Amino acid sequence: MADVGKLSALKITTYKGCSMAYYLHYIAHEKVPIGLRLAFGGRVHHMLEYFYKQNYKSDESFRNSWFYDWRCFNAGDFLKKKEKEKLEVREVRYIGKNKETGEKEEKILRIGNHVELFNLENPVGLFFGFSKLGGNIMEAFYRRHKDKPRPVAFERSFGKKKEEPFYIGDHLYTGVFDRIDNLDGRWFITDYKTDKGSPAKDSFTLHRNIQFSIYSCAFRKF
Repeated sequence: MADVGKLSALKITTYKGCSMAYYLHYIAHEKVPIGLRLAFGGRVHHMLEYFYKQNYKSDESFRNSWFYDWRCFNAGDFLKKKEKEKLEVREVRYIGKNKETGEKEEKILRIGNHVELFNLENPVGLFFGFSKLGGNIMEAFYRRHKDKPRPVAFERSFGKKKEEPFYIGDHLYTGVFDRIDNLDGRWFITDYKTDKGSPAKDSFTLHRNIQFSIYSCAFRKF
């Protein structure tokens, strides 16, 4: 039997959703293109963390930074070393507007084979659909948090270091708190979600969510 190593919310939900996907990813270590939703969620997390590292002057500048990040990520510009060497880039032509003149012109969208979009017949609509959604998220986040205190911590991992093991029962677990805030003496842990609806609207989901249960237990042990 394969050693599962440290457990995580993602590992458990992957196994529950598709045991073959779990085997290919965590046991066989097969490299497959990143799914569109997973890629989108990952870049949103990156940008919301980056918000506290850069002094953005406006919601527009934060939104434009997202557009740049999303385009570069899908083109494979952020890949390094061996991943960069294996990168194949597909150029997709589309009609867009010239920012200066407002006239329509042919443009090129670069998509790397490290993402799911590479294999789609027409990735343009999905690429720009998620790009627009991300831009809206960045604008809303900027307006809501620009004048609020910085979080106590963000991207705070637990159970990753050998000297800081985290157990639930007899099993080792690992995870990352997206952000931790202390507001008026009360502690809050936040996990960023890009779903359309809030899990708080469904108490069954909220109180039986694997990730929330693990993170609640981890935070109480800090």
